[in-house]
Amino acid sequence: MGNRAQRRASRRPPCCCSTRARILIETATLAPVAPVSAGATAAQGVRSPREPSLRPRSRWYGARAVRGAPKREIVLLAVAAGALVAGCGQKRQDALEPSGTFKLSVVRASFPANQRIGQAATLRIAVRNAGNRTVPDIAVTVNSFTQPSGQPNLASSQRPLWIVDQGPGAHHPPPIEGAAGNYQGGAVTAYTNTWALGPLAAGKTATFTWRVTPDKAGTHEIRYIVAAGLNGKARAQRVGGHGAPRGRFRVVVSTMARGSHIDPATGRVLAGPPTLGQ
Repeated sequence: MGNRAQRRASRRPPCCCSTRARILIETATLAPVAPVSAGATAAQGVRSPREPSLRPRSRWYGARAVRGAPKREIVLLAVAAGALVAGCGQKRQDALEPSGTFKLSVVRASFPANQRIGQAATLRIAVRNAGNRTVPDIAVTVNSFTQPSGQPNLASSQRPLWIVDQGPGAHHPPPIEGAAGNYQGGAVTAYTNTWALGPLAAGKTATFTWRVTPDKAGTHEIRYIVAAGLNGKARAQRVGGHGAPRGRFRVVVSTMARGSHIDPATGRVLAGPPTLGQ
């Protein structure tokens, strides 16, 4: 009886679980797997490919799958690399910017040396193209409208010293009344502290104008530098020297509000103390 039962067990078809496991591993590796004999049983050390056997002589993977996988992976990597190169085939950002040095000079720069909190002020910088070629994109960077703050947990580490009410360039009215307008100006760039007015022909002058309001009292220094482009290939050089044109202003901002009074005849607010007879 015992021999007959053993013979019946040996004629039984293999478990469907092991067949499903082989299908899964063949699909995952994209390579043929060495077939498992129909007479294999759990007692002979055959396990699911996802559950490696702890027996030292049994292997949970097929040798052909391991040998074939690297070749297929190399092909897939090559295809992915080709797609990446094709997707990144766009031109460089500075591809159209001419290379070279452009002579520039600051012909006028002004900013009030004494200001008051809440009192609007005007920063004006005029730059002339002193060379014989057109400057690709005349720009000015102002490095001191803000200062770093040591307070933790701030959304931005920069705190304003001056609030920019209007930046250089054209100003467009808001689409609807009461909405915020383009206060940064038409010369705004992707850099938060740089404004550009476009090409500047030889012998011409471009004027940058900022309307700002002091926000923090104390003694501050405004620093600016002129550039011939935004991408680094066009370099600005000041006339009669080396390096780009640059400058600075030393400004004292007072906490005292500007004196004012109301004209009793018109009701208008006038600057300064009232005069006799009013």
